[in-house]
Amino acid sequence: MINPKKSIIIRVFILSVIFPGLMVINGCGGSSAGNTAEETTEITDSESITTTEEEKVIEPDITAPEGVNFKLEYLQDFDPTDWSDGDWITSPDGLWTVSNWGPATGNNYMWRSNFDIFETYPNDGGSGYISLKTTGSKNSPSQKLNGGEIFSPNFSERETQWGYGYYECRMKAADVGSADNNTGVCSSFFIQGNDGFEVDFEFLTNGLIGSDLPKNNWVNTENEGYVSTALHPGNEVKYINLGFNPSKDFHVYGILWLKDKIEWYVDGQCVRTETGNFSYDGLHIAMNNWTGDTNWGGLPPQDDAVSYYDFVKYYSVSVSETEATEKIETEKGFIKTNGTKFIDGRGNEFLIRGMGFWSGNPSEPPETFNENDYKNLASIGFNAVRFYMGAKFIENDIEKTFSWIDKHIAWAKQYNIKLILNLHYSPSDDPNVSISDNALFTNTDYQDRLVNLWRNLAEHYAGEPVILGYDIINEPNCRVLDGDSKANLFENTFKLYEDLMNRVIKAVREVDSNHIVIVERLWLSGVKESAVGTFNSSPNDQRDTWQNVNKKYNFPDIDDNNYAYTYHVYEPGRYAHQSAGGIDDDGSGGANRVYPSDTIAKWNEKDPNTGKPWTMNKDFLEYAYTIPLDYIRNVKGVPCYIGELGIHEDNFELNAFGVNKGGRQWVLDTVDIMNKYGLSFSWHSYFVSEIHPVFNAKLESALRAAFGTE
Repeated sequence: MINPKKSIIIRVFILSVIFPGLMVINGCGGSSAGNTAEETTEITDSESITTTEEEKVIEPDITAPEGVNFKLEYLQDFDPTDWSDGDWITSPDGLWTVSNWGPATGNNYMWRSNFDIFETYPNDGGSGYISLKTTGSKNSPSQKLNGGEIFSPNFSERETQWGYGYYECRMKAADVGSADNNTGVCSSFFIQGNDGFEVDFEFLTNGLIGSDLPKNNWVNTENEGYVSTALHPGNEVKYINLGFNPSKDFHVYGILWLKDKIEWYVDGQCVRTETGNFSYDGLHIAMNNWTGDTNWGGLPPQDDAVSYYDFVKYYSVSVSETEATEKIETEKGFIKTNGTKFIDGRGNEFLIRGMGFWSGNPSEPPETFNENDYKNLASIGFNAVRFYMGAKFIENDIEKTFSWIDKHIAWAKQYNIKLILNLHYSPSDDPNVSISDNALFTNTDYQDRLVNLWRNLAEHYAGEPVILGYDIINEPNCRVLDGDSKANLFENTFKLYEDLMNRVIKAVREVDSNHIVIVERLWLSGVKESAVGTFNSSPNDQRDTWQNVNKKYNFPDIDDNNYAYTYHVYEPGRYAHQSAGGIDDDGSGGANRVYPSDTIAKWNEKDPNTGKPWTMNKDFLEYAYTIPLDYIRNVKGVPCYIGELGIHEDNFELNAFGVNKGGRQWVLDTVDIMNKYGLSFSWHSYFVSEIHPVFNAKLESALRAAFGTE
């Protein structure tokens, strides 16, 4: 943390900021961690603010979160006295440096000549200002992109780092740009750390307010302006309608950075909040002004564009970590369903980006995964763990099971990860029982034990918001009951499963009204394909054709108001699934298949664009992973969660012909499809060794690229 010592420059002056009405949508809420959609918000509740700064201001003019106390540690008011004038201009305290190099941000050359410092600004009551200029194209004979930048600490002061706290800047955005011809600059104030961590205020004077919205001309007009608030890694962008034009006057912009929370403030009002694991080191503060990006700020304007800055402040924070964590969990609350979406306690959509933690079905809870696994998942971009459990150890010792789960809850909470409790192995007296045990549907004792097991778990964890929900049974597999056939849509078999699921949910609801229940589609087995005509005898979705014999994609009807449907997909099954096999036309086996390629993905289903069987490409993935989506969302009106998808680590290697099998591209394409459709999912690792104790490097790299956390 910065030691203020003599570097604190504090004066007595009166700062009056009068601003017009601010309209707010969602108040201080924002999108959850892992949501990559661009959003637009407005600020509300107009008022006039007068701020008086005394010799020592203890707290900023904002409403402090509960349990957080502020102390002013540093004020840089840009007094022009004694700034050095070498190749690299530095502040008297040695903590600020003006850039003089390139290419830098936006491929701009950040020259010291584009920086200026002066005592007064016309018609403003402050004292001490700097300006950062982007040279207009008509004034830049070399045609290079020329911007301005200042940052702190300078490179020689890297051992001096800013810590958790509130960062505040009073600034006036550049007033040059045009939405009509896409010219302008990006004027900014931001904090930036290691590992790609960055929190931004960016004023895009070409009027960009979102990729799906029309540009808004606010520069050189009386229109209300926008500011882009961004959070990296993840490129989570949200556009704020300020309710005023930021190029017309000075306003105060602030960033609150805590270990598990970030908030953006405009003139003392919180306009966006994000929660997550924000434990980063090596932070510095920066402001810059640059151009040349068609999609961010615009092409170089003809005229010089200048942004102005009056002061920068840093307030340290003292916070009870226990209080802060509990406060955030209380604010976020339980994840719930709302129509077709999962939402947090503030009403923001929560997209599950989960990883399966395999545990098998031993007699005692296994000690496989540890805190480091949660830390690594969070850094990659995961926000949930699908927590596989076996009924054997739960029934053997429920108290030991609670202690085991509690330990994982503590680790998950530390890294802002949710747990989905998934019963991977159902109750059975068979010591060698496997998943998808169809004896569950013929043994009423097993069914009663399933109901009691979930009631006990729900009663114990009813008040625990780290747990996202209860995934009742993994890949349920039932042999068709005698007398059922295609003619009656196997109604008795489906009713048996439907009744059992509703029994479990009723028992859960007797003790727990908080958690989501997650119900998987039923797989039918033991039927000859000729007897049904629409699906084969295998229960696995990835084997050529989806079962949809009850006209509901084999989902049961559920009597509850907080549930979701889940299904598993490994496509192309002849490439992605662990059982991939068979021989292709070139004589190669499944281990040699490549994605993407012209290899057949499904023989008995045709690509509507070609009239031929699907091949292994992204269009096929988009089809295969969304087959029941219309039914789930538009017929049942509930959220969809793909509980398992993935490929094994061999898909990242070369095949016998020396060709890369394309696992990285498969990951990029699949996650892109998940994002496109707003689909929640969990990755299934075929072997624990792929993710523990060390994550497979190629798999991790592909996931980071897909999540934007490289």
